[in-house]
Amino acid sequence: MTPQNSSSFISSLFNRAIQESCFSHAYIFYNFETVNLTNIAHTLIDHYASHHQHHYGVSPEQKAQCPDIITLEYDKSIKIETIKHLQDRIAYSPHQHPYCFVLIEHCDLLTPGAANAFLKTLEEPNPNIIFLLSSQRINSVLSTIKSRCQLIYTPGSESPQPENQVTMPYSEFQSLPLHQQLSFCQELATDKASAKTLCLQWLSDIFTHSPSSFSRQSLLLDTLKKLEYNVNLRLQLEALCLQLHRQPS
Repeated sequence: MTPQNSSSFISSLFNRAIQESCFSHAYIFYNFETVNLTNIAHTLIDHYASHHQHHYGVSPEQKAQCPDIITLEYDKSIKIETIKHLQDRIAYSPHQHPYCFVLIEHCDLLTPGAANAFLKTLEEPNPNIIFLLSSQRINSVLSTIKSRCQLIYTPGSESPQPENQVTMPYSEFQSLPLHQQLSFCQELATDKASAKTLCLQWLSDIFTHSPSSFSRQSLLLDTLKKLEYNVNLRLQLEALCLQLHRQPS
């Protein structure tokens, strides 16, 4: 996902939460390539600060000095001592703003002891602490931690466009009768890279032209997640087509 699309993704996904200050207390952003949690978090914080006229800092350096933006630092794994230090640090947060944002990259690196200690923090959430986590190995994250977080699949970086890329703007696809949509999906099902690229393009189209269409966004994100595995491409695309077709205009 390009930086521009990433910004649109965050602003669209969190639009209601930002406007009404109704965040979940913890999110895990994940995919199977790389998740730039810093960019995601700073985009979210910038949109929130702009809407509510709070000042967390403009540059990354300013944000790094803000007491209400905490980035967990660790070496090769996240040990229990690191989590205990974090718990002490957030005990009296936030300091200057309505929310304190805590960034934990690669949360799958939590040791068993650290994971259980962090779980206790999630079980007794401070409503003014927002945890933003990321993982490239979501299956390695403790299931009880995942159950207490909102999981958000974020498409990875776009691959170079195939030479014979099948393209069609989402608005054009949407205007086709169902049998033509299914025929197009059959054509697209010959190449997974092309299918993923087009799904990302449709996602960008929807973010740009219909930012409140959360159900369509969710369907595309779910399909992109499934395409990371060895699945029947044609069946997945046909299922997506039928689900999108049922969405109200």
